[in-house]
Amino acid sequence: EATHNALFIKHLRPMLLPPLARLKGEKAVQEGPVLDPHGSTPSGVVGSILRLTYLTLDYIFGYWLKIRPIIAKQPAIILFDRYAYDMALDPRRFRIGLSGHVASWFAALAPKPDLIFCLYAKPEVLLKRKHELSKEEVIRQVSELKYSAKQKPNIVLMSTEMSIEDTMNQLFSSLYNFLFIKYQNKKNK
Repeated sequence: EATHNALFIKHLRPMLLPPLARLKGEKAVQEGPVLDPHGSTPSGVVGSILRLTYLTLDYIFGYWLKIRPIIAKQPAIILFDRYAYDMALDPRRFRIGLSGHVASWFAALAPKPDLIFCLYAKPEVLLKRKHELSKEEVIRQVSELKYSAKQKPNIVLMSTEMSIEDTMNQLFSSLYNFLFIKYQNKKNK
């Protein structure tokens, strides 16, 4: 509250463009938790490329037309629960029938967040909490998440195996350090 007047929470993308299901004429849009993220059949190559293009355009234009105006008007934190990087981490969730490497090329076009918090736990802990994915898929995603965190300096990898309070304290501490360094850099220019 001391540095930002507003907090905006978005799920997955800016949503400048409507959900793909709505474009196909489906009226109901998924609300609440997704209990079977790999339940739908992935699109073919052409459909997957169209899907990736559509989602990437939403990130790009959604940022400039919805997100950036908010940031320009006031100090604000825009928090995304999931982001473009999830297309590469779990393409099947998005019905993309291409490898994560192809999806990562599209995700790289999306505007870059200042800071990314990646929450994870040991696969066996995750499997006790959630049952949507197979053990092999959970192991693969945790491994990929850890690898990605090593590649990008703006990723803070946070284990959720501690208490919620400790996790929140770690998050706020990381956010404070990030903002402090950003302030110091601006002050020294």
